[in-house]
Amino acid sequence: MKIITKPFTFNLSYDLSKYGNLEGILFFDIETTGFTPSNSTLYLIGCVYYKENSWWITQWFANRLSDEPNILKAFFSFLTNYHTLIHFNGDGFDIPYLTKCAQQYSILNTFSLVKSVDIYKLIKPLKKPFQLDSIKLKSIETFLGIKREDMFTGGQLISVYHEYVKTKDSQLFDLLVLHNEDDLKGMPNILPILSYVDLLETPITFNYATLENNKVCFHFTSNICIPNTLHLQTKLGHLQMIQNYITIFISIINSPLKHFYPNYKDYYYLPLEDTAIHKKVAQFVDKEHKKKATASTCYTKYYGNSLPIYWDTTLSLLKNEYKEKQLFVPFDHTEQFYKEYTKDMIFKNLL
Repeated sequence: MKIITKPFTFNLSYDLSKYGNLEGILFFDIETTGFTPSNSTLYLIGCVYYKENSWWITQWFANRLSDEPNILKAFFSFLTNYHTLIHFNGDGFDIPYLTKCAQQYSILNTFSLVKSVDIYKLIKPLKKPFQLDSIKLKSIETFLGIKREDMFTGGQLISVYHEYVKTKDSQLFDLLVLHNEDDLKGMPNILPILSYVDLLETPITFNYATLENNKVCFHFTSNICIPNTLHLQTKLGHLQMIQNYITIFISIINSPLKHFYPNYKDYYYLPLEDTAIHKKVAQFVDKEHKKKATASTCYTKYYGNSLPIYWDTTLSLLKNEYKEKQLFVPFDHTEQFYKEYTKDMIFKNLL
């Protein structure tokens, strides 16, 4: 077994404090020759951690096939010093692989002692709304403008490892270690992608609104600052975000809509007027001009401007038809309306 430990320069730009103290957090990644321990080999486990005001990388490399249990024992012993394990798709591959591998050698694994944080699972909801090609590590690095030296995939390096076991060629060793090293460095480097995840669940603060070409332009701020300028076409309209400033352009709806009353048994529908009235008033209407309202006819029409809405609100709700799920609210160009319209808005409402 070979052990490589070295420092690397890295400026953390994402707040990890919600996972505890920084020195208790461990990033890790593994390299194997296949997907299951029963017919493949684990040949490299690498970790990134913060110690004594510096970032470090430690890698345990199987110099020969018989080193597999040794790197497992070394890693699990090292893991006992940490409370949180951060990884990229580790819940889907790395952790199950190491767990099964440890069982084969009757080695006690220590995963149960740490909290598992899977970056891949956290950012998975971003793929569609952010129009990402994929959510693989290299794709996220590209999205954030991060460059790496290694150009190989784990699959391409399987034959490289088998050749290294036979020849012990130092150049092959360097290729294998570099790939894992770049994956390890990539994880803390892509942490700013989690700011977009945080943004989904964080309330945004309304500042002011303006009218522009039959659109309402809402201006917000968030306590989350994103690394890249963001342009998205959302359910509400076009969204632009620069750092922690959000602007949303929402088209004003001019077509007639309907306000439905829930207690339709208390109403009558007037076909000629195409509207519903309460039974207390309907008693003065001739029988031939009224009929008992149903859920789909118990409405009054609204002919003013409106805006779409996708979250709970105390504002009056409008629809095109009874069974439609899309809701609207009457538009009123006042500060009070803008505050009421936006008060329960969070970023995920817009996607």
